[in-house]
Amino acid sequence: IAVAEDQSPDLFEAQAGVKLMSRSFYYTGTLDNYFDAGVTGVPADYTLPASPVISLDLESYPGVLLSEEWLHYVGTILRADLGFGTTSQFQTAEGDTLKARNEYFGIMAGLKGRIPLPWLELEPSFAWGIDSASLNSIDTAIAAPVPKVSYSYLRPGLRARLRVEKVYVELDAAYRIGLSAGGIEKAQVGVTDPPPHFPNTKFLGFDASAVVGFALSSRVDLKAGLDIVQYGLNFNPVELAPQDEIAGGATDRYISSWIGVSFHLPYAAAPTPSSVQPANAQSIDGKSDTPQPSEDEIDEEFDDFDF
Repeated sequence: IAVAEDQSPDLFEAQAGVKLMSRSFYYTGTLDNYFDAGVTGVPADYTLPASPVISLDLESYPGVLLSEEWLHYVGTILRADLGFGTTSQFQTAEGDTLKARNEYFGIMAGLKGRIPLPWLELEPSFAWGIDSASLNSIDTAIAAPVPKVSYSYLRPGLRARLRVEKVYVELDAAYRIGLSAGGIEKAQVGVTDPPPHFPNTKFLGFDASAVVGFALSSRVDLKAGLDIVQYGLNFNPVELAPQDEIAGGATDRYISSWIGVSFHLPYAAAPTPSSVQPANAQSIDGKSDTPQPSEDEIDEEFDDFDF
């Protein structure tokens, strides 16, 4: 088995794929005897079995174009996910069944490093991102029972990659430092039966993924993977009066399986001037470096010539 040796990183890599994502949002520490359903809405758990998502990743090492060698180990990352408009059903307090559209959008941008080792390559990274998910009623003023979320976060992470000939495996894990949870912190106005909101929401999260890739050619790879993202929400980081408590927190989990194709542009360094010589190049002593025929070879060629 031949393990690839360290080489210059790709100047640019673009990956496009399709995910099948499931979502589970459920409350923890719900205090049924403390909330008024007519004012705050009922804390309702929510499950989305499967929803298709388009995914796009762009990664590059632009520093390989510069002379400073340490810049060859610093890269950039940009990732975006967009969910299709699948629909779900929910029931109102009156028992009516209504439809709502699932909407999802995620984006992440940041920097990464590269640490080549004999058997694998490590890529530490630090990024900022947003995950936004909502369930929006279709053609009705009645709100869906699930609050909108828009998690903004900072993400320190680490990816390990092992390549054996044309096959490689990637393992990625990261911690998500919560900045803002978005719509779940604010009351929805102008709708009937709004979902509960939690102004004091704080959260933390993590993500992990496992990827298998296969090189179809020198520039095209086929990849497949499994991702998990989970957020833990705390609704009461400050002390509240019992009548103001609705739930202690919630867990929001996303699991995705996906397949995609990546195109990468390797960096090919230009040859140095010392490695290129013209056909009539001469050595320092003024003599040509091109091999010259001997006098005997010249005489033989002259004898073979017919007048």
